[in-house]
Amino acid sequence: MTDPTQIAEQLKPLAKQEGKPLLASWMGGVDVAAGEEILNRANIPPSRTPTPPRAPSTICGNTATT
Repeated sequence: MTDPTQIAEQLKPLAKQEGKPLLASWMGGVDVAAGEEILNRANIPPSRTPTPPRAPSTICGNTATT
């Protein structure tokens, strides 16, 4: 397994780039908690599943239509 804390630290500078959203899927529970905290502080929305269920609303606002 990769080092989730090291990878999260490497992603931090990318959060400041404009033009494209940055999402991270951080699976592993307690084993990746430190990395998740780093992402949260950098305003990178971590998800615990491969397909972030909140990604569209996080990036674009509510996109649902009725």
